[in-house]
Amino acid sequence: MALSLDINTNLRKLAGRVLTGVMRRFGDPVGQQASTMLSTALDNTKAAVAQRSASVPPPEVPGTGQKWGGTNVKGSISRKQQRLFSSEGARYGKATTYTGPTPGAYSAKPEINLGLIARVHTHVERNGYMWDKADLDDRIVREHEHLHPADRSRRAWIFSSHPSIRPRNKTTLALLVRNAVQAVVDDLDGFDSSVCEAQIANRSGACLQEIVWRRRRLRVPVSAKAGVLVECDTVASLETIPLRSVAFDVENDRPYVNMGGWGWIDPLTDPRTGQPLRKVVYYKGYGDGPARMRGYGFAAHHLHWLSKLSWEKWAMLAEVYGVSTPYLQPDFGEQITDEDEADGELALADLGKGIPVMISNKLGEIKTTPTPSAITPIHQALIGYCNTGLSKLVTGQTLAMEMGSSGSYNATETHADQQEAVQRIDSRGTGNTYSEQLFRYICEVNAACWAYAFARYCPGEECTPEAIMQCVPKLAWDVSRNVTKTERLNMFVTASDHGLAIDPDQVYEECGLRPPLDGAARFGTPKADAAAAENKAPVEDKPPTADTSTADGATDAAEPTE
Repeated sequence: MALSLDINTNLRKLAGRVLTGVMRRFGDPVGQQASTMLSTALDNTKAAVAQRSASVPPPEVPGTGQKWGGTNVKGSISRKQQRLFSSEGARYGKATTYTGPTPGAYSAKPEINLGLIARVHTHVERNGYMWDKADLDDRIVREHEHLHPADRSRRAWIFSSHPSIRPRNKTTLALLVRNAVQAVVDDLDGFDSSVCEAQIANRSGACLQEIVWRRRRLRVPVSAKAGVLVECDTVASLETIPLRSVAFDVENDRPYVNMGGWGWIDPLTDPRTGQPLRKVVYYKGYGDGPARMRGYGFAAHHLHWLSKLSWEKWAMLAEVYGVSTPYLQPDFGEQITDEDEADGELALADLGKGIPVMISNKLGEIKTTPTPSAITPIHQALIGYCNTGLSKLVTGQTLAMEMGSSGSYNATETHADQQEAVQRIDSRGTGNTYSEQLFRYICEVNAACWAYAFARYCPGEECTPEAIMQCVPKLAWDVSRNVTKTERLNMFVTASDHGLAIDPDQVYEECGLRPPLDGAARFGTPKADAAAAENKAPVEDKPPTADTSTADGATDAAEPTE
């Protein structure tokens, strides 16, 4: 029997040898049964190989290199916790609520110094444990008056840009799969907030989000006015797993989650079966090397320490020299008694209280101590240097954080271009991660029921679970900065005038317009209304007609029986 499978050549040859041996030993009936089973197994292998996910590293070549002697967390996997996390019931709930060491296990806010920073960095580099660095990353963002808004500025593109889910290709099936995934995303609670939380990876190197599934009757649009109801698995929420509960295998950069009591689990794959769990989205931040070594947190630790050190010294300077001290300097020829000195001290103590006082001329003129002016610029310059470095480190530019509205137009444009470049990197990485993991998982768990529901709407095209997996849509964001809502509306109008089909919902959303109260999605001026306006004739206002179809034009689609 010929096996036409697009998988690894060595695996295909091995499967052929196994099948030949079975047929020689047991004959054709048993051989045919073994052939069927082998084909199914290889089909599953092919599907697994086709999964291009950031969470799944490429296979290792046996015998290459020298195995490292670092801490190996996968040797501490808890069978009980792994079994619970891999169970079917865990799919529809949150299993990472009590992960990681308890907050009470650590000292409260240790002093940040160079020794602490060195220990934290070494702990991550050598052992892969993230809890100390994750706590330090969160702390400096919370406490630093400049780093906090800079981090917020880097994430601003999520709420200022417009995400779009694009079909994989131009087939009808790809469009239907895109509509189905869009319906799942629209049904997801707080998708934008989840994407914003995923940007922790830009600071700490990685972010893991637990997928909480739920069974829903989902309406999938199949045309402009009709849809199909499909019973399928949707996503209730994406729950960010605290990075302090994560450790990375220093050999292959694979993440593991501590479930408490030093019991670890593999959040990506079931170790017993080797099957993907489709339970966690693993997002790697921008950078090179292992995920645990990425992010701006490493460099920000030193800038934060130097900035706070300068603030401390500046505060001490202000405490000592910030308030001038009044004093009396009598002439050397005057004889000052103890009574005169006591009267002078009382008079100086009453200064600024509005109390009348008389001071003898022999006590001298009232003077005040000078405030040093040469020391202050040193600390101010150091703090400014640190803030400038943090701005460039986080957002890629300094103008928005440091100069405000000042500076030349060319400088403003240059800094805006740099910030947009950073936002494009983040949006592209985020889009690829969610497309190749979250969207792929959604399509995998619903491939069978979607293929059954969409078959009637794509005649002439293959509509099978395998075809569904070839149509996983892509997620992208438009981070263009110099496009106002008015310009965007004009763009839609121009596109419509040239005959392009425009989604009215997109126009209302991106242009900040309110859709019609009757629920009918319209874009542009209807021809009848335009003609009436031209002839200055009144247009009869008719009430909207009621849609008697199921769920706004949706039709029921029975699920395939197993």
